[in-house]
Amino acid sequence: MAIAELNKQRISNKNDMEPVSEPSHGFAPGVKWRNRSALGPLDWICIALFWVCILAQLIAGFVIIGSRNYAFPYVESQGSNAVCPSGFVLAAEKCKLQGSRVNPFDPNALGCVDSKLCDELLRCHASLRDSSLPFAVLQAETGGEKTANNLWEAFGDYWYIPTVIFPSMVVLGVFWLLAMQYLVKPLVWTTITAGVAFLIGMWAYWYFVHEVNNWMLLVGAGITIIACIFLFRSINRACKVISVAAYGLRKTPWVIITSLMVKAIYVLYVVLWTIFMIRSAQAKSVKMSNCTLEDEKWIQVARIIYGLLFWIFTYVFLNMKTVVCAAGIGAWYFPGGDGEPTIPALRGPSMGLYDQLWGCHCFASCCLGVLEMFSKFMLIGQVFSGKGLCGAGRKSFNLVKDRLGTAFITDGVGHSMLSICTYVFSLGIGIAAWVWLDEAQNYQTLTELGWYLLIPVLLDGCNTVNQVHAQLAINSVTGALFIGSVCYSFFHFLADVMLSCIDTVFFCFAIEADADVYQGRFEHSVYMVLKEDMTDGREAPIYKGNARPLEEYEMAPVGASAQPSATIPAYSPEFTHGGSTDPTAQATIGYQGPVRPGGDRISYV
Repeated sequence: MAIAELNKQRISNKNDMEPVSEPSHGFAPGVKWRNRSALGPLDWICIALFWVCILAQLIAGFVIIGSRNYAFPYVESQGSNAVCPSGFVLAAEKCKLQGSRVNPFDPNALGCVDSKLCDELLRCHASLRDSSLPFAVLQAETGGEKTANNLWEAFGDYWYIPTVIFPSMVVLGVFWLLAMQYLVKPLVWTTITAGVAFLIGMWAYWYFVHEVNNWMLLVGAGITIIACIFLFRSINRACKVISVAAYGLRKTPWVIITSLMVKAIYVLYVVLWTIFMIRSAQAKSVKMSNCTLEDEKWIQVARIIYGLLFWIFTYVFLNMKTVVCAAGIGAWYFPGGDGEPTIPALRGPSMGLYDQLWGCHCFASCCLGVLEMFSKFMLIGQVFSGKGLCGAGRKSFNLVKDRLGTAFITDGVGHSMLSICTYVFSLGIGIAAWVWLDEAQNYQTLTELGWYLLIPVLLDGCNTVNQVHAQLAINSVTGALFIGSVCYSFFHFLADVMLSCIDTVFFCFAIEADADVYQGRFEHSVYMVLKEDMTDGREAPIYKGNARPLEEYEMAPVGASAQPSATIPAYSPEFTHGGSTDPTAQATIGYQGPVRPGGDRISYV
């Protein structure tokens, strides 16, 4: 039945409007923006614990930085002697008594120390005058050729390489998102075919080159082929969901912008965490038994705590992106919700930090790693329902329990395709950067240097007579690794956002199907597309005989039986002209938008 014919049976005949019953799972079409669950004592305790952990990390980190009394020596560019930063002296030279020697088993003995730590070493050596340990001197050889001393100088000399590559990376990301909307089937099936071809190719390599029949590779390829045959229609339907999600992401650029803001905060956290961990190696104390330098005891404990909190906070920030996508895509799919903010995606971070039980959040994210797909639906359900995360989890399970197979296939197909594309793009751009750096330095490492020689070059190259050539190789290798890592981080970010959008769109489909509602604006872009890969085309709500437009559903009263006469809906022309409404008219689901004089609700296009 065409959408034009279905629209004739809409709200204009208000006296025949049937009431709607609330779905058993409790999700109505739309995001609940107002009257969300109030925070209880446990919520506030968990939120306070969250911020205490952040402040504790910051305070401890700056204390670690302030406790610095040890530094690593460096080699001057015009000489060969190891020198120390200002305010530090070389412990092996200045912090020992005449005739005493440095302990060769102390890895920190050749570092730089401040005056206070140096005095402690002198007092220790005075108490252990019988120490007879060999003395070592740091030396480094320099070559006569002019070359960049490190990666950053190389990027400064060849500035055009990152200037061209990084904008190209962004352009490639934009085309990637467009391809997921318009060419998603070729992308998915090419990815699956490439995976099968890789398994068969690896089997052929081992069989014909090494005469080893690694038959498990063929078993894996066979299982993949059989699964594709039996799940052909489901995979194609997953492709359509991915296409709709890409379309929704293109229509909601604030989802990407807000996710980038969350990513920037996470990057800042990682940078500070890295600085604190590095500086934790520069706070030493003297072990009086053998005059060696060791880490402070409280520093060792702090590292363990930092490692645990880093793991937890990483999941918090990752799930915050899921909440941002759920808020932005949910508002796009079900627009005009009561109290909907101007930029729904910006509400996501506040939902991620305050509306969720922090303890349940960590439990769902960390302890339920094997149920990662379902834990994401828990987060999305929390955004839609406004309930606590644990309570929303039960409702989310009731919604998707009959669709777990389809949800798993959709999530799995999307994750596989996005992951492989991320690796391919990052590897390709990294190799391109490697080739370009080789060309710029006029020194070939990718084509002439065996990959197995890279480790010795990186570890020992600067202490050989071929330091210049080693430095050129290091510049190319580290430059390619750096650019490839940045590209991987960027494409992995897009993949995470896209996968969260896919799960959110699937969640919206499930709500629509259970409520038997449809939206006319999605007839061609969503419903007709999905119908092609459905066993029964009537599975799409728009093609069900008892389905009603979303606008009519939002306007209908909630109840189990029909009312004798329908009350005048709020915001109707009669209400505008001074009419009064019965209180039952307010018992509606979602947003009651404006109504045209003819009784037809204004469509949200």
